[in-house]
Parts: sequence; C-alpha cells; structure tokens
Amino acid sequence: MIVAKSGEHASNATSSIHSLNTFDINQNDKLIGFTTKYIIAGNYSEYNAFLKRKKFNTEEYKFVYNPSILKGLKNVHGYYVGSWKTRTDIDEIKSAIEDANLY
Repeated sequence: MIVAKSGEHASNATSSIHSLNTFDINQNDKLIGFTTKYIIAGNYSEYNAFLKRKKFNTEEYKFVYNPSILKGLKNVHGYYVGSWKTRTDIDEIKSAIEDANLY
C-alpha cells in the first residue's frame, strides 16, 4: 500500500528525492522502538542522497537492492525515493512487501 506524503492521494503521488512516498507505516512502530526500514530507490546513489539529506543512518535504513532481501520479513515499511518506478524488479519488490504485510 502506498501512502502519499502531505495528504496527497496515492493515485496522484509522484516520487522523487524531494517528494517521498511511504509504504505500510505501522502505528505500533512507536511501541517497538528501533525498527529497520527499507528504502526502495532507483539506484544506490539515490539511496545515499536520501540518507544524507534526511540524516538517517545505514543501520536503520536499508537499501532494497533486490526483492529477495524482503522475503520472510514481517511488517516491512520504509520509503520509495527517486526513480524507484523505473526499476525492472519493482513488481517483485511490491509483491514481497505485500506478502510481508499480510496479517
């Protein structure tokens, strides 16, 4: 599920390094504490630029370099940034997120 930032409807959302979309933000996260989040970016440079701009660290925010790193996880959440829509494996990544977030 994509939730657009700033009240924007998800069907109208566009993603760039300056305009972020998030997926499956779990309200219970606040009770869990440290949770790894996943960044789906078009490439590693976009991932690094996002981390630097937001002052996030690589321990808490992992780059999704292929869909297999999401397999077997539960409650996956994070950000879509940059040119994520152009990835050749984006359908597999979305499927892995959906599988991980089934209750």
